[in-house]
Amino acid sequence: MIHPLACVSEDSEVGEGTKVWQYANVCRKASLGSNISVGPYTNLDMCIVGDDTVISMWTSIPPGWEVGKGCFVGPSVILVNDMYPEASKDGFSVDDIYKSMEYGARIGIIEDGAVIGAQATLMAGITIGRGAMVSAGAIVTTNVPPGKMYTRGGEIVDIPDNRKDRRMRWARSADYGVYY
Repeated sequence: MIHPLACVSEDSEVGEGTKVWQYANVCRKASLGSNISVGPYTNLDMCIVGDDTVISMWTSIPPGWEVGKGCFVGPSVILVNDMYPEASKDGFSVDDIYKSMEYGARIGIIEDGAVIGAQATLMAGITIGRGAMVSAGAIVTTNVPPGKMYTRGGEIVDIPDNRKDRRMRWARSADYGVYY
């Protein structure tokens, strides 16, 4: 389902069951797998996104990045593809990025099952390992090993065993012991 107010370029691929919500932009040969949700105001530009992934609103994935299967990319996440940006495009070629991607090169990778918290920024040249987590608001400058968590303070730690119990704790009712 592509919302009538979304923009999907003709050269991009959108898999079966994928939903692209209003004001999202999927452009320049972006490749989206099946059963993906692309949130409003999201920009996916010449990237690859695997099946069953959620890309939340206001997220930007630029040319050269690959997001694996079953990932969650939170709201307002920014992936970076140029370590030394400037107004001039000298030394930066989107065409070269595309050619390199055809041969399997990637500027950054988020592996299958990884979770990226809201407003995280991932710098170019890193890999977020399979099943890893990135805390909300983190600025990630190094690889995150599979099954580990990158904290907002830049530490790599074990993912808490009780993380599922800690979800939605803000909505827990002390009176009833249930979630609303």
